[in-house]
Amino acid sequence: MKTLKEIDEQWLLALKELEEARLEYETLMSQPLPTSLSLQRLPKEEIEKKRAEEEAAKQQILKALSSAETKIKKAEERLGIIRNEFYEGLQREQKPQSNPFELMDKCRKATAVFITKGVENLAFMELIAIPTDMSQIDINEIRKALKVACVDYRGWPYLFYLESSKVSPQRADDRIYAVNNEPFFGRLEFDYWAFYYRTGIFYSRNLTVYSSLSKPDKFSYFDEAKILGEAIIAIGRLYSSLGFHIASEITLAVRYEPTKNMVAIDGTIFESQYSNRFSDSKLTHEIIRPLGDCLNKPAHVASDIIFYLLGKIGYWGGYGHDGFVADIEKHLKIPKS
Repeated sequence: MKTLKEIDEQWLLALKELEEARLEYETLMSQPLPTSLSLQRLPKEEIEKKRAEEEAAKQQILKALSSAETKIKKAEERLGIIRNEFYEGLQREQKPQSNPFELMDKCRKATAVFITKGVENLAFMELIAIPTDMSQIDINEIRKALKVACVDYRGWPYLFYLESSKVSPQRADDRIYAVNNEPFFGRLEFDYWAFYYRTGIFYSRNLTVYSSLSKPDKFSYFDEAKILGEAIIAIGRLYSSLGFHIASEITLAVRYEPTKNMVAIDGTIFESQYSNRFSDSKLTHEIIRPLGDCLNKPAHVASDIIFYLLGKIGYWGGYGHDGFVADIEKHLKIPKS
């Protein structure tokens, strides 16, 4: 009986074969077929000879295309078989389901190498999305789904998918990820996301809005609520594009850290602040929502999370839950119902 490690190694090999077969097919498709337009003034015998050579070349290209298509089909079939073996092995070795924040800790470790000087002690927002039925994922659609999930409402996408650039997505053994950690016009930046293609887990880690302004002691709840709204709608698009049903449940866990003595402000130019400060070293919340809510009610989901966190300092007045929903919907350009 194969171990998960052995299955995992076969998975990577099959994935590599699929990528090579697709590259071969795309290269062949980009080649122009031979043409006879330049043969009009040649002797008849020479024209017939050239046409025979062209036909042979065409047949060779078509044969190569057919061979590449067969390789792609076989590689996809092999991946499907290995995937089934993996999930069967996972069920055999499965331990009690991890706490989402324990999974978050594991994902966070991969970001350590990208933390730059001046950023390490600032406040971060982390988010992890865990689908209930991981076997629904179509691995052939991952990159396409990540592109669809890329949302931009602030001039910089939440789940940025920018090819042919310094921040273009990279592939590690177990994930596709991207990171942006270069300052922008004096503003600190740290944006990281990763999609674990064997488990379907999505993870992101970003500086809070006021940390990027070198004010990590302030929690701008309206700004953070808007970014959460972007995150929720991106997650909805991601899993929907991967073929998940709208009734599929997604576990969403959010963590802000560090937050001890952080003051909550409204994020306006007046920076009006709430009287109480956060006493916890970190703010966490976990909810389970159907995928349909992420797609159709991202403002409500984001408001549920942010309003719960504000409840830790006794914030219940002022704007209220519906006020947050309206503000997030305006930011996401969602028409009023």
